[in-house]
Amino acid sequence: MKRAVTLMLALIMLLTFLGICGAAENNFAEGEDAVMKNTAKTAPVIDTRRIGGLDDIVGITANTTVTVPILEDTYVEGGNSQNTNFGSVDMMDFKALALDDPSNPTKWASMHRISLLKFDISSLNKDDVRSVVLTLECYMFQTPGVYTTINVYGCDPLSWSENKVTYKTRPEPDILVSTASMSGKGLVYLDVTDYVLECLKYGDKEVAFILEGDGSPEAVAAGNVQRLHFRTKESKEGVAPYLSVTCGKYAFSTDFTYEGENPWKLAMRTVSDWMRKWERIKNGGDPDTETLVQRESEYTVLVDTAQLASTNGADTKYYQSPTRLLSTLDGYTPDFSEGAKLDVYGGLMDESLKQEATGYFYTKKIGDRWWTVDPLGYPFFRTAVVNINAGYSSAQQTVFLNKYGSVKKWAQSATDRLRELGFNSTGNWSDIASLSGADNALSQTQRWNIIANYMSETKYELDRYSENSHTREDILPVFDPGFLTSAMKSVETATKGYAGSSLVYGWFSDNEQPVNVKSLDYSLKKDPNNPAYVYSYTTAWTFMYMKTGNINVTRGDVTDELRNEYIAMVYDRYFSVAKLCRDKYVPKHQYIGCRFANDGSQNEYVLRVAGQYCDMISLNYYGAWSAKPSVVENIQKWSGRPFIISEWYAKGMDVWEKDSRFTNKNGAGFTVRNQADRAKFYQNFSLSLLECKGCVGFDWFEYMDSDPATTPGLSNKGMLDCKGEEYTELTSAMQEVNTQKYNLISFFDER
Repeated sequence: MKRAVTLMLALIMLLTFLGICGAAENNFAEGEDAVMKNTAKTAPVIDTRRIGGLDDIVGITANTTVTVPILEDTYVEGGNSQNTNFGSVDMMDFKALALDDPSNPTKWASMHRISLLKFDISSLNKDDVRSVVLTLECYMFQTPGVYTTINVYGCDPLSWSENKVTYKTRPEPDILVSTASMSGKGLVYLDVTDYVLECLKYGDKEVAFILEGDGSPEAVAAGNVQRLHFRTKESKEGVAPYLSVTCGKYAFSTDFTYEGENPWKLAMRTVSDWMRKWERIKNGGDPDTETLVQRESEYTVLVDTAQLASTNGADTKYYQSPTRLLSTLDGYTPDFSEGAKLDVYGGLMDESLKQEATGYFYTKKIGDRWWTVDPLGYPFFRTAVVNINAGYSSAQQTVFLNKYGSVKKWAQSATDRLRELGFNSTGNWSDIASLSGADNALSQTQRWNIIANYMSETKYELDRYSENSHTREDILPVFDPGFLTSAMKSVETATKGYAGSSLVYGWFSDNEQPVNVKSLDYSLKKDPNNPAYVYSYTTAWTFMYMKTGNINVTRGDVTDELRNEYIAMVYDRYFSVAKLCRDKYVPKHQYIGCRFANDGSQNEYVLRVAGQYCDMISLNYYGAWSAKPSVVENIQKWSGRPFIISEWYAKGMDVWEKDSRFTNKNGAGFTVRNQADRAKFYQNFSLSLLECKGCVGFDWFEYMDSDPATTPGLSNKGMLDCKGEEYTELTSAMQEVNTQKYNLISFFDER
């Protein structure tokens, strides 16, 4: 049942805070019951005087919400319709400019459609306005489920009218005001506060916007150039465009609807608990971590590298990167006559390093180096491959079946070959069901997808989310009351039948979780009437006035310190829920993090939080030819935990030369000239990780190139080509390092 949050809720919120200040920390890691209630324990007490006394609270007045209806709306269309006016239509048509030939920007794209909107803001007082949200209803979507970007630009309202404007006479866009993404029908909310306030500041009586899509080659390749229809004021059904304007004393709204638990009460508990936790967490980590010194004298090979291939691969601009190989190490002589003695898991059978055998993998610092300890108690360095599957398309699967006779026989052959190459684990997205049945099976990692599943089941239109892309503006709905229940369900389903398995190396909770320090800014700007954001909104505003001690706090009071602490609070909730799920369903297994993208590796606040809950940090590491000492040192120093590199790779342009469908434009890995250079990258990067005492493993991305006949815009990422044949230069280099990994670790540690 929906309820209006009025002045009384604001009073309840603040009075609730006064009543709970002496309550204890809501420690998610202590068990499921601790998530649901506070228990009476000794805890620091927050000084309630920071936000004023009861007299101040009684005097507040609720904000009001004003609706500003649309004044004019229409669309314009390029190509053959560039001189046509569509002023009387009951819909605004929208589609990005996707040029057939990106090198020819003057070429007409016949289906380019731009929407135009105009509002009368003469009744608004700039001193009263706190937020302005543009609301549209999308009622037609070309391909539901495919995300399309909606960019909102300002424009001069006097430069057009709905009954005269055409594509050829359309107004010029001003600054980018707001952005969202849609994947289906429904309402879309766009924050336009700053732009409207700027117009009011200069005395403007009207404000106008241009809606345009993203027609970049990357968006086209991803299929994200979809046609949308938005309702207009002429539409006889649905919702016409309008501005929702919050006016009053406070920058946050106290008048909105919600479903479920009172968001202000929940936010107050969340932030109060966090403020007590943070006093402890911020001083965590391991200040005595190693200092990694890389010897320049060993980097004697120069390799041509590029961050991104050009549209025409022959024009790719390379620069030379100093590279270290096994053969250039000072004082190291590889011995391939007899490798280290390994147990069935691939652990080093060195009795002097043997630890307690628990029957499961766990992490431990032995001396000054971190190790994974395998189920038999031996030190184990993880070498894995991501996405081990018998083909991604039906054509590829047919090739494997013809070659091996069955998936079972492929799984055994693949396992045996990976063992020969010195790999001992499967990475993310691998066919665990098939590979588990092989003799001498590799250890396994799998993923829960607790954020992705929650968003899917709630059907939130959080601007943009898929398994490998994140919410627009990176707002993670971890403060929603339903997140814990959803996460429990996801983990229970994913781990069913695995709790007693000694082959499970560990579990990831998600893939490439974003660490965007602007998450606080974005949360403060959202419309609380949108159920996708209501709990993030109230938590962000509660955080702001509890941290500043100012009930009249505004978005202008945001500082970098507050931004960093807020994203740490977001991840404290996320990681504590993930660990709670692990403890309930697979307590003997490792929780190995969320596969951070690069932005997660250098945020001190988030890493200190991660260290409280993760057995190790997982990082998909791109943009570095060798592991940077500052990156690997800070991960250990701030989190106090070891780490694995859960993705890394390079792409060879010689594959493009043979098959131009492999553009190498997709993905974040380095571009190099050929497979020999990919081999050099493997040795160079893996050696820098083996040298690091906080690294306990790495996962090469990936097993096999995708099928160019079914997947456009491919990149050469596999250790096998698209027909399942090895890139032998690469696999030989892999074998040289992988089979020497324990000798190399000993060499690095002793010198």
